[in-house]
Amino acid sequence: MKIVEPTIKSVSFSRFKVAVYDGYYISNESNIQKSENVICYDENNDVMWKIHDAKESGYWLERDYFVGVALHKNGDLGATTRSGHAFRVDKQTGKATYSEFMK
Repeated sequence: MKIVEPTIKSVSFSRFKVAVYDGYYISNESNIQKSENVICYDENNDVMWKIHDAKESGYWLERDYFVGVALHKNGDLGATTRSGHAFRVDKQTGKATYSEFMK
């Protein structure tokens, strides 16, 4: 999979890199959806997973996309949306679970 959207931020853990792609540049013709703009790569730059299940949380807004990703001190991976909703992200699968409102 080739990603062409600009990266906002990335974090690394173990042998993996998690990148957030700028949702502003994602169109209907893009190879990712706005709700999937956090992608994990292995050391060979192969896609391991795309974030998923955020839309199903009930906290996803129609024009939302992820704007930040962070590796917390306790080792948890988190992602934040443009509207201020924070999600915990499973580092093995990319499954997003709603955490809290940040604004």
